[in-house]
Amino acid sequence: MTQQTFSVDRNPRVVITQVKGSLSVQTWKERTISVEMAGTVAELRQEGDTLIINGSEGDLTLWVPSIPNFAKSITTDISVTQLSDNATIEGAGDVVLKSIGGNVVLRNIGGDAELENVHAAAELTNIGGDLRATSMPSLAASKGIGGDATLSDIALVEVDAVGGSMELDRAGTALIHAVGSHLDVESIEASLRCNAVGGDCRVQGSATAEVTIKNVGGSLQVQGVVRSHMSNVGGNLHLEATFPAGSHAHFHVGGNASIALPEDANLSLHTLAGGCVSGESPDSGSYGTFADLVYGEGAARLDVIAGGNVRLLGSAAPRSRNMGESWNEFGHSMAGIGREMGRLGREIGQEMATAFKGVHGHYQHDHVKKERPPTYERDRAAILRMVAEGRITPEEGEMLLSGLEG
Repeated sequence: MTQQTFSVDRNPRVVITQVKGSLSVQTWKERTISVEMAGTVAELRQEGDTLIINGSEGDLTLWVPSIPNFAKSITTDISVTQLSDNATIEGAGDVVLKSIGGNVVLRNIGGDAELENVHAAAELTNIGGDLRATSMPSLAASKGIGGDATLSDIALVEVDAVGGSMELDRAGTALIHAVGSHLDVESIEASLRCNAVGGDCRVQGSATAEVTIKNVGGSLQVQGVVRSHMSNVGGNLHLEATFPAGSHAHFHVGGNASIALPEDANLSLHTLAGGCVSGESPDSGSYGTFADLVYGEGAARLDVIAGGNVRLLGSAAPRSRNMGESWNEFGHSMAGIGREMGRLGREIGQEMATAFKGVHGHYQHDHVKKERPPTYERDRAAILRMVAEGRITPEEGEMLLSGLEG
């Protein structure tokens, strides 16, 4: 075991290539980089503040500067290419890892993190900047990603919270707690679950994947399989999905909703609209402000409550229908609920997007307190009256009141 120490100034950086072994990087408050080598190293040299390590035949352990400073903190950037075993890095600045043979553990990274071609699992905790990751079996990120996240070719994705936007392409299963801005997902194989998106959310190229998106501040576009769950959407909804027999899905939409139905649709569709409900099939036309429609045997159920219009796309025609033309102030109530949902969604998105600023990527999302709109009492009374008169079921009234409360 040999050890060497190198003095550095304000911008320390370590570039490591071709290591047959593992790597451990820890921090200290010295302006030096210490390298502990378990075997021989073909090249070990310093160019300014950059330390170059090439061709190590054993494990490496590094101690690098991490010095908080009021004017300018000092952190060490780490770049690693072709490591045969595990990599553990804590407290660094920007981190780039490519072609890693073992597990990757990153903790308390102040800058950006880039991972490519990791052969085992990647475990990330508290990433202050952006994250780019591609080609690995699994990635778990906890305690927040401060910037944007771009992920692709990952079998299992588990993300706590992203302060900016998130792009996810070609994944098996994805579990996401919260995204501050937009979420863009393509080609999910098995399932996607997300609790909250501050901006717009788009899921496409995932026709066979089970998709559950609970709360969206902006608009939602979904292609996939939708089972039993409830989604709140502040903006517009475009839904192109299949509904398994026995499933029961709810969508509460602040704006307009368009639903693309397959030709062999087999569901009971219940819609309430602040505007009007209309269909694209030749015998559909306008259904008024509410409609109960049964397609096929009605094996699944879909409820859509929208502040704007509801448009049913496709050639499928309902086997039976029940509809109504007007509910007096119901349209005004729904429009008011839609506006409040959109406002609340924007507030959540803005809060999440700024939650990471000044806290080194640590997710600190508190409950958003929302003032009731001026029309709250009137809208609430209108909903309760519709329940009492039997125009809507108690369950539907509860959904409307939930949207009015935010």
